[in-house]
Amino acid sequence: MKKAVIYARVSSKIQVEEGLSIDAQISQLRDYAVENGYEVVAEYVDKGESAKTADRPQFQQMIKDIKNDKGNYDAVLIHKTDRFARNREDSIVYKSLLRRDCEVDVIAIKEDFGEGPIGKMIEGILEVIAEFYSENLAREVEKGQREKAKAGQAVGKPPIGYIIGEDGKYQIQEQEAEIVKYIFQEYIDGKGTQKIALALQENEHDFSLEKSTGEIMKWNNLTILRILQNNAYIGTFEWQDIKIENNHSPIISKSDFKLVQDLTQKRKTRRNYDKYDPYLLQGVLKCYECHGTMHRQFSRQTLASGKVKTYVYARCTNHGKYNNCYGNSNNMDKIEKYFIQALESVSRGEVDINKLNILVSQTDSLEKKYESIKDKLNNFDKQFERQMKAYEAGVINLKQLQSYKDRLKEEKEELLTEFKTLENKIKEKTIDEESFMTTLRDVIETLKSHSPIQRKKNAVSRIIKEVRVSSKKNLIEVVYKW
Repeated sequence: MKKAVIYARVSSKIQVEEGLSIDAQISQLRDYAVENGYEVVAEYVDKGESAKTADRPQFQQMIKDIKNDKGNYDAVLIHKTDRFARNREDSIVYKSLLRRDCEVDVIAIKEDFGEGPIGKMIEGILEVIAEFYSENLAREVEKGQREKAKAGQAVGKPPIGYIIGEDGKYQIQEQEAEIVKYIFQEYIDGKGTQKIALALQENEHDFSLEKSTGEIMKWNNLTILRILQNNAYIGTFEWQDIKIENNHSPIISKSDFKLVQDLTQKRKTRRNYDKYDPYLLQGVLKCYECHGTMHRQFSRQTLASGKVKTYVYARCTNHGKYNNCYGNSNNMDKIEKYFIQALESVSRGEVDINKLNILVSQTDSLEKKYESIKDKLNNFDKQFERQMKAYEAGVINLKQLQSYKDRLKEEKEELLTEFKTLENKIKEKTIDEESFMTTLRDVIETLKSHSPIQRKKNAVSRIIKEVRVSSKKNLIEVVYKW
């Protein structure tokens, strides 16, 4: 008796849950085997896997089993050609391997092509159509997702702290949002991602660690970092190259979020700054001459009275390390007093804001989006070439080709408009003076308060890029950022 294996597949998650498509395929394949004298020796089923590529676990297991025991199989029974592969290249490779190397036939029970060259030609045409259908379906699915994304509606699971509301947008889930707020505040107060993750894992604060979906939250430093860098928490929706600000209710204020991003960058490159207790201008003090980092040092002197007096000063790091700059020693108290006075002068309007040295940051997200759209624009011609090949092969007609061309043209025009808008945004170097002054006054208020030194340092990080110092020139220059 001839021996066969059955291969069945569904790609729709709904079909998997219902189990209808798989059951129908298996039942019909078994009936075919009985009617045509095949003994079914194995059944392979891929649930929820696409045939677009050959990365299907049960499919791969089937190929492996047949290759390892070539004489024990006569046929692979499939429901239709598109159950085997929707990629022409994969179909040719695996059918050739089975038929030539293993002498195993591939039989689509609902598509009897017959023997000989005509049957093979029909089979080849159906494979081309299946591949076209797969690519077109993927494109239509992405198009539907893109339309949802353009409206600011969720595509996929929401981040922790949100659920999907009736309007399709993110809606705050209060219990989870409390955890998000805790993570941001702890990071601002100086805790690292690993310590925050450990505290949550041990549930020191009695948070509910079960998500609204029923999943139990698991914490590690990468999970914490992803949360800290997720723009969704300031009300910004992002999907691929789509970005919509003020799309939904924020959990974190924009000022706190920006502060956390600055702290994340600083902590990436931070070395052993904690030789002594933290100080106000730690990390932002720079040598005016060589642009190297200035670090704090102590000098102790015994007075005639026998008392020991400690002097605190800032000194150029490059002088001690490489001897390529002078010592540039400056009294730390004087630097900090001058710095605060300089901020107060600006806040009182005594200094023209347009004369300040302000570095306007260009966000990475804008530039990444710009490059992404640029790549898509360059890829339009290739997309049309693929459809031309489908037309020449007789898979689609002229009307379908023209419709596809019109759609591509419309999408290209939309992308070009967005591309030019981004280009202009990247070139802009303007600041919102009112917002800048409000932030500056908030920083000054924190510096004059009894807040911990770490919080004061964080306040400085919000608006200060560098404080450049020169003892030769008797100069202190404040470089702002926005």
